[in-house]
This record gives sequence, C-alpha cells and structure tokens, in this order.
Amino acid sequence: MPSPFPGMDPYIESSGRWGDFYGSMIAAIRGQLNARLPEGYAANIDLELLSPGNKKMGEDREAYLAKRNECFESRVSLVEIDLLRGGRRVPLSNPPPEIGDYYILACRAWEYPRAAFWPFTIRSPLPEVPIPLTKGLPDVLLPLRPCMDRAYGEGRYPTRLPYGQPLKPRLPKADADWVRDLLTA
Repeated sequence: MPSPFPGMDPYIESSGRWGDFYGSMIAAIRGQLNARLPEGYAANIDLELLSPGNKKMGEDREAYLAKRNECFESRVSLVEIDLLRGGRRVPLSNPPPEIGDYYILACRAWEYPRAAFWPFTIRSPLPEVPIPLTKGLPDVLLPLRPCMDRAYGEGRYPTRLPYGQPLKPRLPKADADWVRDLLTA
C-alpha cells in the first residue's frame, strides 16, 4: 500500500523514523539509478539525501558541509535531496532561493558554480531528479516516487505511522487542512 501523500510523506519525519527510512530510500535510489545508468556507470550509496543531523548545528552538519564543499572545490557533480521540512537549511545562494517544504539541487561539475534548483511542497508529487554524468552525456532521470514507494512499503509504514497525530514541524493552516482532508478521504 503506497503512502496517501502524492509526494513525500511528512509523517516519516514527524514520527522519528527517518533513520530507518533513510537507509531504505538510499538503497531504492541506488537500485533505480543502476537500472537506468549507461554501461560503464554504477551508482554507489554516496548519492546525498539530507538527514536531520545535516540540518542541526553540530558535528554531522559540519562534516556534511565539508564534504559538500570538497565536491564543489574538486568540480565533482553533486545532487542534494532534502526531503525534510524541519531543521536548518544548508547554505544555498545569496540571497537564498524560495524554498517550499523540500528541494533538490543538482550542481553539474562543468557548470559550477551554477546549479539547478527545484523546490516543491508537501502537496507536490515527487519529481524526477536529473542525475548528471559527464559533459556531453545526457542526465539520467531518477524517479523518486518508486523509491519512496519501495522504502515506504518495506518499512511497513502504513501501519507504523501516527496519521492521527499533529505533524512536527507544524504546517501552515491551509496545508494542515489539506492533510486532514487527504487522510480522511
């Protein structure tokens, strides 16, 4: 049974089950990418999906920001996926772009310092993420919804998430009403 949300299910973050979901989502992303990558390419577990530790002051955030800066400085392509509404956003640009609840950033090594940026909201379907390979080769599209469905199903979240509880972080009233209507439909 898939999540009732068209995109990211905010109850995964709210329930404190992000660590469990994270590992399953990363494995699902690797599987989807390896099914789409051309001969000679393989996806590793190093595709970045932000975690709560990356968004809180402390060692995890500092380590992630150092890794991110190393990618930028060495002109390595970086895809950053933030599926968490809570926490402090990592530095983006100055001024920062408009961000919905979530975002995807893709920085192609050969276009640095420019990066593509896709914000989306709790109401949005999960997008397909363009994964850069090398200059001259087209990006490989990563569909996030099948990854979410796999992680959600394997984690048995339909019966483990507290859909009757208020979300943390809290939603604006219009979104909270939308969630309530979605879950009662």
